[in-house]
Amino acid sequence: MEYSFNQLTTVADCDALLALAGKEKADLEFKQLSLRRSRDSYLERSTQLNSDIQVGESELAALNTVIAGLPEGEIKEDNENRRTRLQFRLFTLNESLEKYGSVALLEKEMEMGLVEKQLEELQLFITALENRKASL
Repeated sequence: MEYSFNQLTTVADCDALLALAGKEKADLEFKQLSLRRSRDSYLERSTQLNSDIQVGESELAALNTVIAGLPEGEIKEDNENRRTRLQFRLFTLNESLEKYGSVALLEKEMEMGLVEKQLEELQLFITALENRKASL
């Protein structure tokens, strides 16, 4: 982007803008670090959730087979209660996967890309501003 650096007429103006740009750069670098850590956490959590869901679905399939072969009685009722708890656990795991799954991971990666572009543009701004300051 073309900036109107020719409007700056004093070194003090340049210094003021450099201070603001430096603060903005520090803020963006912190945000970038936070997003990286968040992405790593989402990736780890997503992998664990997928694994837990697969185990739970296998367990549910086995439990359904067992329940189908049991006669009415206390043992069947206990297994049906166990199945209900397992179904609820799978429901909550799937809900968590929506929050930490591939879509959420891609959102974090998109945010990281945007911050990287902001940092690149800010560095171009700082370089051009330093050049203007040197020419004054």
